[in-house]
Amino acid sequence: MFLGHVSELKKPGDHITRMMADNPIILTKIKKGKIKAFLNSCSHRGTRLCTEDYGNKKAYTCKCRGWT
Repeated sequence: MFLGHVSELKKPGDHITRMMADNPIILTKIKKGKIKAFLNSCSHRGTRLCTEDYGNKKAYTCKCRGWT
């Protein structure tokens, strides 16, 4: 399933959010230059970790519990 293109993630920390079926996904470029994808929800209560469509962050923190 196509979620994004490498040109959307130019530098470490860049991220985009997308939907994969009914699941919210974050695509992010890590320091080593690799692109990682993970669920955009806290495993505790399902709170969205990232609410913006794109941007740059060093870490994602749950607003409910403060987990990073």
